[in-house]
Amino acid sequence: MKPLKAYENVLNLCINMSSKQQVVDSYPIYANIDPTTYCNLSCPACTTGLKLNLRPVQTMKFDHYKAIIDEIGDYLFQVLLYNWGEPLLHKQAPEFIRYAKEKEINVQISTNFSIKFSDDYLERLVKSGLNLILIALDGATPETYSKYRRGGDFNLVRENMLRLRIIRDKLGYKTPTIAWKFVVFRHNEHEVQKAIDEHKDWGADTMVFDAAVMPSDPYNDGIEPSTMPEFNTYVSERRRKAIAENLAKTSGCSRLWGVTAFGPTGRVYPCCWVSEEEDDFGQYSESEGFLSAWNSPRYQQARRSFANRTKGSTIKSEDEFMKILHATDGSGMGKAGAVKKDGLVCNRCPVPEEWNHVEELIKLMIPDMSPGKEKDLLLRALQVLHEGELSFKDQIA
Repeated sequence: MKPLKAYENVLNLCINMSSKQQVVDSYPIYANIDPTTYCNLSCPACTTGLKLNLRPVQTMKFDHYKAIIDEIGDYLFQVLLYNWGEPLLHKQAPEFIRYAKEKEINVQISTNFSIKFSDDYLERLVKSGLNLILIALDGATPETYSKYRRGGDFNLVRENMLRLRIIRDKLGYKTPTIAWKFVVFRHNEHEVQKAIDEHKDWGADTMVFDAAVMPSDPYNDGIEPSTMPEFNTYVSERRRKAIAENLAKTSGCSRLWGVTAFGPTGRVYPCCWVSEEEDDFGQYSESEGFLSAWNSPRYQQARRSFANRTKGSTIKSEDEFMKILHATDGSGMGKAGAVKKDGLVCNRCPVPEEWNHVEELIKLMIPDMSPGKEKDLLLRALQVLHEGELSFKDQIA
């Protein structure tokens, strides 16, 4: 279990968020950390795959990563060790994972897995303590897979997935959970059932299906969203309902108080959708500490932008809704995206249905917890979000 101060931080975070503090003394509980911004594939809806150079190709040094985990790791409950690059191209990725696990952090990786791994590397990956590995395999045949995962080797991914499970089981480990991640498009939806039927034979423990984000013009030739409504974020009624339900629960984007993202050199940005370095919010340095970047002018401006927003806010016009509906095209908010740049990156958020992210994370922690002070702190944190409280000191007293 995490130290008590991690749970006290959750409560403090929720008080800061509920009172819309612009300068905060609480830490995020969830982070994306990018080991590298290089990828070996050329997926057409990804700014990295398109080689648009919105972020320089860089690799994180272990000492820099260690400094981040040393400072905020006690407060982090989950780290996604990926974002704009292929994480397993980093030779020390298993060691990155192991170091985070020493802080009792749930660590997940998403990978194209189209890499020639040695047995030693896969053994290190298993022994690292990795909780979940999402393996991108968008199809059950080479022809279907290659339509979007351009440059990937279908047979190599299949081989690696099975090898990983064999190595894991031989070593006697229960983790990582191996998830076949299938992004559903129109061109591969007919293979969904085949994947469900055969995934265990291929080496996966489970299936994860995602609705596809579309490439933006001129990169969208031949790529269409699924005709299956459950895998199509462009079905307006379904998306409108999800956004409305989320806006009813929150008066601002909780990520600005509880979630952050790091690039390989310590660039700090508010969420995983920020594809362009010039939109970043700050720079982490060990000497200045994380709170300096966490309370940068851009972070304060973004938090301030929600000052007058109330729960139950609605989308004001059909034009605004359609702008949101296609804001994820081309990976969201960068130059490849569908949304014209206008001021602070948060002003063109492509996923307002995810503003309630922190509350959902807290809810996921509670069911498996035994009664005690830690669980009480999380329950009080949820109460704060719904009812509001004056101060952290009053709550802890």
